[in-house]
Amino acid sequence: MKPYRSINYRIATWLIHLSVWLTAVFLFVFWSRIPDQIPSHYNGAGAVDKWGGKEVLFMLVFVMFFIYGCHFIAVLICRNGTTREGLYSKKLKDFVTDEDVQAAVRITLDFLAWMDVSLMAMFVYITVCSASCVPIGSWFVAAVFLVMGLELIWYTARMLKQRKVVRIRAAGGLEAWNEEAGKDSCKRIYGDVENVPEEKCVGDIAGGQEEKTYGDISGEYSREKEDDM
Repeated sequence: MKPYRSINYRIATWLIHLSVWLTAVFLFVFWSRIPDQIPSHYNGAGAVDKWGGKEVLFMLVFVMFFIYGCHFIAVLICRNGTTREGLYSKKLKDFVTDEDVQAAVRITLDFLAWMDVSLMAMFVYITVCSASCVPIGSWFVAAVFLVMGLELIWYTARMLKQRKVVRIRAAGGLEAWNEEAGKDSCKRIYGDVENVPEEKCVGDIAGGQEEKTYGDISGEYSREKEDDM
């Protein structure tokens, strides 16, 4: 499985495929049985308030295919156009790993996919109701807003949880790295993301003592060397 494709995303993507193509097949197979005059608009209570020719169903299918195409364009943008700073923040970008980027993209793709599933389900239901000349029901609008609202809450909660992981790593993490082909090592302790303290690493080099002062987390430093005379 590719790193950006979670089980949630794969299930939602298949539902998107099925909803679009099965709706098109449904209209093709039952077109002759659909009445010439069908509901073309519903009011807030789900009752029919406008009638029109059955050609209006083509518009619904067109909108579904438009959403279908936009979904995969959005997927490409998420996979190829995301940055550490965009997914998290300027303060956290230096602490974001490739795994963090993949996790954030997975969460975003899951949200986009299931949001599109909800939109597709809405249009499928409206298409079937219009073709069958029945009202959509007073519950429909409330159900749409409820489902999409829950999806937004689900996405927000997952992203906040992922950002918390990076914040914990940045604010109180103990990191170690090796310098000069593993000869020298130094540990950095970050107490505050916004105000990283100046750190020092002392090592013995060629019989002398070298002190390296790191001014920031990017690795810039100044050297002060004392020679034993």
